[in-house]
Amino acid sequence: MRRSRHVRAFVVILAASAAACQLIVGIGEDRFTFAPDAAVVPSEAGTVDLCPHARPPEAPDVPDEGDKRMFVIAGKELALLRREGTKEVVGFDLDESCTCDPRSPPKPPTCTLPRSPLVPGACDADGGIDNALLASLEDERLGFISNALVGSSLQNSLDCGRQSLLLVLLNYNGRRDDPSVDVGTLLSGGIRDSHDGGDLPVTDTTCGTGFGDGGDLRKPKWDTSDLWSVRPVDVNRPEGSDVILPSKTTRGWVNDWTLSVDGRAVGGTLPLLVGQDLVTVASPRFSVKLVPVDAAGKDLPIGADGRTASPPAAFRVPEALLTGRARVTDFLSAVGRVKLGGGPEAFFCADPEGIFTKVRTVMCNAVDLPSLAERDGRGDPCDALSLTLRFSGVPASIGSTPAPGSLVSTDAGCGQGYQATCDDVR
Repeated sequence: MRRSRHVRAFVVILAASAAACQLIVGIGEDRFTFAPDAAVVPSEAGTVDLCPHARPPEAPDVPDEGDKRMFVIAGKELALLRREGTKEVVGFDLDESCTCDPRSPPKPPTCTLPRSPLVPGACDADGGIDNALLASLEDERLGFISNALVGSSLQNSLDCGRQSLLLVLLNYNGRRDDPSVDVGTLLSGGIRDSHDGGDLPVTDTTCGTGFGDGGDLRKPKWDTSDLWSVRPVDVNRPEGSDVILPSKTTRGWVNDWTLSVDGRAVGGTLPLLVGQDLVTVASPRFSVKLVPVDAAGKDLPIGADGRTASPPAAFRVPEALLTGRARVTDFLSAVGRVKLGGGPEAFFCADPEGIFTKVRTVMCNAVDLPSLAERDGRGDPCDALSLTLRFSGVPASIGSTPAPGSLVSTDAGCGQGYQATCDDVR
């Protein structure tokens, strides 16, 4: 029973963000996979790189035109581990290096590894895919934690509408191709404005308190009537307008109904909510399959020319891949600050059963990248975990009631301003 209490506390609520010739294949059943570019690319050493680097689709070569609009999508499902029943590792090549791949010219890892790396040589998956967080979560020492992350606790927070990730598309023409779209990601602290058609009853006892009479949370209907709250610090409202816009955006594009962002090329970050603390994911690369829908939420038919008969009212996302790198000590510090209950020792970092030490040992030795992409290949110590978040979402709206400031904790526990370290577990 004590272990399950710790598992519930170790819930990571994530919220989140093109190079050459990558194509999307196998569209169907609302799923898609990426076919890495197999073109021959000259390597830095003058030899030939035959590795099929996994990258987001490139920007389309079309005019930047059309009626530019705003669309909001709320995360409905999140997953960190492999798709059920498969051994496929999904994600992207985050460092432009197919580490350990015999098709690439020999080169050392992107950074200096720990003495006992979790994955020897920090070898990548096929196509140079980087996903060290997956390797750590699949380690047998953390198996029960992994199941909690992607099983009940993580999804329960989304199902109940306590938190979500909002993907905001600005200046998008709503068509198959758009060479320039502004993309923002916002953390939501739940739905705090009433639905126009009335709120849904909350019958699931696992959702906890704060709903219905005497509460300010509403269960999501998973449509545009859901008014998701956001933190005022993350948004702007133009003078004289009711429109709420993300204060930070990154340039992206849409190619064949797939939204892509390459933070390695254009900068930007992705916010990650771990427990009640924000962790920054740097140089995000992601691709998002967009399905146009009408005002009733029904899929719009797409003609042979790749167009819809009428402009989409909104978009749903059957699946997206959001990838990037997070500093391991930031990630672990946030995990350690998760509160298990009352009292000064009621934080995960107090580690009464040695579970947090296991987490630190595994993740500190799983690092595979520098925290800054510009330091790739320069011999710096590895200090970040590569990660991939699978995401699906539905049309949504931003509400006028702000999310509470307590969305991010100020009480660190385990001593004032607790910060995790890897020095004693490597």
